[in-house]
Amino acid sequence: MMRRFSAMHKSHEQDEHAYKPHWETPVPTLPAMNSATIFNGFAGAYIVQALERLDVWSALQQAPQSLDDLAARRGTSKRELNALLRSAALLGYVNWDAQVAKLTDAGESLVKDIGFFIWGVGGYGPLLHAFSADLNGHSDRLGDMPRNGALIAKGAGQVGTGLMLPIEQEVISGIAFSKAADIGCGDGTRLIRLINSRENATGIGIDINQGACDLAVQRVREAGLEERLSIHCENIVDALSDRSFPQVDLVCCFLMMHDLFATSEDKSLVVRTLRTAFPDARHFLIADTVVQPWSEHKADLPIFSLQFELVHSLMDTPLYDLASYRRAFEGGGLRVVECRPFGAPSTWLFHLCPDD
Repeated sequence: MMRRFSAMHKSHEQDEHAYKPHWETPVPTLPAMNSATIFNGFAGAYIVQALERLDVWSALQQAPQSLDDLAARRGTSKRELNALLRSAALLGYVNWDAQVAKLTDAGESLVKDIGFFIWGVGGYGPLLHAFSADLNGHSDRLGDMPRNGALIAKGAGQVGTGLMLPIEQEVISGIAFSKAADIGCGDGTRLIRLINSRENATGIGIDINQGACDLAVQRVREAGLEERLSIHCENIVDALSDRSFPQVDLVCCFLMMHDLFATSEDKSLVVRTLRTAFPDARHFLIADTVVQPWSEHKADLPIFSLQFELVHSLMDTPLYDLASYRRAFEGGGLRVVECRPFGAPSTWLFHLCPDD
C-alpha cells in the first residue's frame, strides 16, 4: 500500500522505535507438528475449500446427502465429488458410507471455521503459490501479485457472521447513529447488517478491490437497499486524504487498520486523518488482528495467526501489537471506550470516541 500519508505530511512524532513491525519481533520455538500433519493438512485445506465452493458443507449441515443428489444440485462430476468426500472422510470430517455423506462432530466444528479457509486458501492461496514458485530474487513483487479479492472478502464476511456477530451486535446496540461508513467494506455483509439494524439509517462502503465491490453491490441490490447504501470502489488512502464525508456519525473499519497504519511512520497521524475525513463522527468501531503475543504462547498454534502474519510479511505490510493500537488511538485524539476480544485469534474490537 502506498506510503501516502507520509508523503503528504511531516511526521509529528518519531515513533519507529515505539512501533516495531511484526517481522522484527522475536518468536519462540513452539511444539513441532509432525511432517504427516503438515503434508496432509496441505491437501486437506484445499479439500475443505473445494467442498465449500461446491456448497457441500452447507448442504451437509441441513442433512446427510447422497453423492447423486450433491452432484446433480451442484453441477459437478460424481467422480470428482466422490474423490473429495472420500478424502474428507479420511480426514475425519464426514462419514462416507454407501455414497452418502454425513458430517461428523469434527466436521460440525470445521464448518464454524470455514471462513478462515475461504480467506486463506481461496483468497491468499495464489500469493502463497507464487511465493513458493518464485524464490529467485523477485519476492519484492509479491505485494502486487493477484489475490482473489472476492474470496478474501467472502471469507472475512463469513468469519464476521460466524464468530464476531454476537459481540458486534452487543456493542452496536448501545450506539446511536443515522449514517455509517464502512472503510474496507469487503462484500458488504457488515454494512448491510448495520443499516438494517436502524430504521432510515443510510451508509457508504469504501473498498479498493473491484471483486469485493462487485459482490457488495450485488448484495446491496439483493437486500433492496440501493436507496440507502452506496458502494465506492477506490483507493481508501486517496479517499481519506483527499475528501471529507460529512454527516457520517459512525465510522467502522474492520480488519484493515493495519493497512492504513502501513501508510505512515506516524500512526497517530493516520488516526487524525481518519477523524478529519469524517468530521461529524461521534463513534468509531475499529476491529483488527494484532500480532500474537508469541512469547506468552504455550499451546498449539491457533488457526489463522501464522498465515495472517506470513502473508502480510510477504506483502511488506507491517503488523503491530495491541499496545501500539492504544498509543495510536490516544495520540490521534480518540478515547478508548471499550476494547474486547473479537472472535478470531488475536483480534480485538475497539469502540472509540473523540476526546474533545
